[in-house]
Amino acid sequence: MRRLGLALSGGSVRGVAHVGVLKALRDAGIEWHCVAGTSSGAIVAALAAAGVGPDRLEELASGLRWHHLSDIAFSRWGPVDNRKLRALLDQLLEGREFKDLPRPLAVVATDLLTGREVVIREGSVAHAVQGSCAVPGVFRPVRWRDKLLVDGGITTNLPTRPCRAMGADVVLAVDLTPQPGPVPEPRNVIQILLRALDIMQRANVARDAEEADILLQPRVGHFGHLDLSRWAQIAAEGERAAREALPAIRAALGLSPAEASIAAGAARQAGAGPESAANTAQAQVQAAAGGPASSAAAWPPRRGPS
Repeated sequence: MRRLGLALSGGSVRGVAHVGVLKALRDAGIEWHCVAGTSSGAIVAALAAAGVGPDRLEELASGLRWHHLSDIAFSRWGPVDNRKLRALLDQLLEGREFKDLPRPLAVVATDLLTGREVVIREGSVAHAVQGSCAVPGVFRPVRWRDKLLVDGGITTNLPTRPCRAMGADVVLAVDLTPQPGPVPEPRNVIQILLRALDIMQRANVARDAEEADILLQPRVGHFGHLDLSRWAQIAAEGERAAREALPAIRAALGLSPAEASIAAGAARQAGAGPESAANTAQAQVQAAAGGPASSAAAWPPRRGPS
């Protein structure tokens, strides 16, 4: 069978839509070979490449709050520091590097000094993702080797080319960039900066969408950049977009109807048990963080994939 690669775009909170896409693929029994991610897409890509399944990802999303990811800094580099994001990912991934992951992963950032795309495939996964998510003007830039990393969406919000470079025969791209048209009015400077980034990204998304064999555009543009409370609705939009595209995905992979039916049946049977050790990892609430616990699972997790 041809190898499927996933290209997951940035989109702030809308990145939870990628979890729904992964869930639809799993339920259909469609395996993927590699994944590339930008910004919030890099967070989902990193965890998926480490073996964290969509059910566990939904548990994480259900309890996630902004204080788990960032701190107010008010420094000359930006008002928010996202080192908490790196610490959380290091905890979930147990400090894994790219070479330790069971599936190929590429994380895309932008070098603020040269203005060029940076595709990271070695070293600390959490460090790379931190840089990919560093929205300039909001988060402190991240030093990586001789580069100063900021959000990858500035140069490559839809990482189809890095996905193809990892050996994907078929590239399934998930674009969360809002389509032209009205969106909710920004209420603060951070939302203004994020909206400006959305507009800037359209040109590079249009360029890289041409490299996709299948392009999904879940209807998530009406969700706010920062509204974590609507994670379930966002994930559902991603799942719906992927389920609607299943015939095209199967055709691109060369799956016959009989093979597709067998794969889906096997996926349903496998769903009766745990997805992986990563998805059954124990968790606890850190009371010191001051955030409410998720009703679905204690949060944040004590350990990640083994």
